[in-house]
Amino acid sequence: MLRTEIRPEVVEKIAVRALPRRPWIWPGRLALILGAAVIVIGIYGVTGNDKMIPITIAATVVAAALVVVFGVRRWMRGRSIDKMIEAVNAVVRAAAPTRDLVRPSRWKGGWIGYPTRIRVTYPADVVDADPKFLESLVGQVTNRMGIPYRIKKNNSKTCIVTLELDTTEEAAAPDPDHLKLESIVQSIVPGMTVKEISRNDVDEISEIQLRWPPSQTSRVSTKFIQRKLTDGIQIAVGQPFDTDFDFTQERAVSAPLVPFPDVIPHPARDDAEPMKVAFGQFRDGTPCIWNLDDPLPHVLIVGGTGGGKTVLLLSILTALPNGLRRDAFGQWVREEDAIAAEVWPIDPKRLGLFNLDLIPGAKRAATRESAIVDYILGVKRKMDDRYEYLEKNGPHLRAELNPLILVVDEGEEMVDMLNDWWRSGDGKLDWMQRFGLEKAPTGSTHPVMTAFGSILRLGREGRVHVILASQQAASSWLSTSSRSQFAVRIALRNLEQSTSMMTFGSLAAVSGLENRPGRAWVSVGMGMQPEHAQIFWTPKLAPGINDADREILHGLGILLPDDPGFVDPRARTAVDDDLDDDLDEDEADENAVDQDGAEEAPAVEPVVTGEDLELLLAAAELIITSQFGSTAMLQRKLRVGFAKATRIMELLEEQKVLGRSRGAKGREVLVEPDELPTVLAQLRGEAPAPSAEESTPTEAPKPVETQAKRRRPRPSENVRFIPTEVEEITDRGGADIHTFDVAVSELEVGMDILVDVDGISCRATIDTIDVDTSDPDCLTISYVTEDGDGRMMTVPEAESVSAILV
Repeated sequence: MLRTEIRPEVVEKIAVRALPRRPWIWPGRLALILGAAVIVIGIYGVTGNDKMIPITIAATVVAAALVVVFGVRRWMRGRSIDKMIEAVNAVVRAAAPTRDLVRPSRWKGGWIGYPTRIRVTYPADVVDADPKFLESLVGQVTNRMGIPYRIKKNNSKTCIVTLELDTTEEAAAPDPDHLKLESIVQSIVPGMTVKEISRNDVDEISEIQLRWPPSQTSRVSTKFIQRKLTDGIQIAVGQPFDTDFDFTQERAVSAPLVPFPDVIPHPARDDAEPMKVAFGQFRDGTPCIWNLDDPLPHVLIVGGTGGGKTVLLLSILTALPNGLRRDAFGQWVREEDAIAAEVWPIDPKRLGLFNLDLIPGAKRAATRESAIVDYILGVKRKMDDRYEYLEKNGPHLRAELNPLILVVDEGEEMVDMLNDWWRSGDGKLDWMQRFGLEKAPTGSTHPVMTAFGSILRLGREGRVHVILASQQAASSWLSTSSRSQFAVRIALRNLEQSTSMMTFGSLAAVSGLENRPGRAWVSVGMGMQPEHAQIFWTPKLAPGINDADREILHGLGILLPDDPGFVDPRARTAVDDDLDDDLDEDEADENAVDQDGAEEAPAVEPVVTGEDLELLLAAAELIITSQFGSTAMLQRKLRVGFAKATRIMELLEEQKVLGRSRGAKGREVLVEPDELPTVLAQLRGEAPAPSAEESTPTEAPKPVETQAKRRRPRPSENVRFIPTEVEEITDRGGADIHTFDVAVSELEVGMDILVDVDGISCRATIDTIDVDTSDPDCLTISYVTEDGDGRMMTVPEAESVSAILV
């Protein structure tokens, strides 16, 4: 935990770089002239030479006027070059700001004008033979004065360099993009210059070369400054750029990213190397490959709702090597009925992987709790059988095993669904019946998750692969050891800071990717940084699609029901399939519809139960009546910890009572005070009272008597405030705050962190980040606490802070 350290002396140290205020010289000279005139007039008066007094007065007035006019002009000229002198001081590394090193001369261009010649004296320890020194000097003078200069002479013996006005035609018309970019980069890194801007045939910027003085290398080497430079260039140019830094030469080259086409149709499958599944394309044109023969073959997909996870899953699964088999010589040959890869899909959303069993070797998606448990246990049993086979006959036979792929769409939803089912009691009864137990295991987590973790950690040797898609790979449901088993990691579009850390271990995927359908961050190996990619377009497996989409599926060896010669792959029997693909009897009863077509009406249940429900109701009443919602208010009013208050806010957001979190600001209240009774009834699980129109008797068919059945709870029901498997962190406000350690250099503006204010853990939102002026290895971070207090701390880049997973 970092303690806050307010250092007001930093402001004073920043001011040391600036020149002192330029003094007024002419008032002293004017006083000297007036004093001399008074003495002369007095002498004339004493000697009786009265005729000289008027002449003396007239001469004094003229001299005083000239002193005032030219004195003011000199002061204004000096003031116009002060910023240039400060920049030159930085280039020559002067020990203290001084005006003595710069001597302008030969002014022209109006009353104040500009100097056409500038002499700069530099310390003897400066290596003036280095061309970068002279380039930086010319760049700083040109940028601060707004007119081009060039080197006229450099006298190494006297350590004096003379600059003169560059009157060439090219320099007379400076590039506006050059001036704009140089202004931006110098605001981030003092002394950095834009050496050259290259353009293509259509006059678009194709390359930007940057240079910086050696004294700024430590600042430029920080990832925070590098991101700021790249973002600043992108904003100035108006298109995505990537920057490569060469610290040995103190230079950087920024170039536009190679544009992606909006749609890349999925290419035909490569039968020569069927185990290399292509699902996208990088910017350099190389395909994104998932190699099923790799030691860590699992795939992790992260993306929000509507981000394209389903299309990505289709792109991967349709490219699997089905319809192929190995001949006696180990070569792949085509055989329509061959099943080279089994696919066991799990889809808690129920419709995301609809018709996936049209792919040869794919089963019908499991959507209910009991069927999901069947699939996970079935894959675990097959994995154990494969291990026994390899143990008996030798691990060299691993290559003969066909891949078995467990696909999970919305993994976090699956975990919540199974755990809710377990806590309701139905899951425990199902587990006892499966294994003939008299008593169910203890705990609030479904035991099948242990089998799922074993598949992740041990499946690779038995060629059992997992494709896991979810909105985020948070540690609250996916452990670190399980997350480390994924070699291929894909993030659809830019991620939040916390999600990027959980997925790639860095903040690389936070910004820089265009917001277009199919764009993704892809890492195809352990430890590899993610790169931009475009996911192949794969149409849904549904009849009636257009001819272009139909041809894509034909190239992948997939026929639709309305294609000539279609043979339903669901009628084929997979090799070594010892599990029935039908739903269990209890689930079939749930989906059954009576003879008249009437379906069972689900019962309404409360969002939470017990003491948690009372807290939730009290919080809802407090927030709705006051029309203000914040975690700090709930802590004070309800006497609860930070973690439980945060969970209450999340539940109220799920129930559409509050808006999304806005950092340190209070959340928006989405309901009015007169809607309070309706909201409380909704939270209790009570059905809302029917309106007058609904209660009006109308002619309706007689109800059909059906047998009442208990509905299985859905993931949003029976939610507990205190999550399981989270160690209590008393000094951070509670047990269910999910945090992760992040390097100070990886911090971003707007990120939520934990800070220690007067011995109390407090949530704060980062406001600004900059390199500390007194120590380049430290960053100065200003933040705003939940109470609205603005504070500042200075932290070494190498240290880590606790960021809050939101």
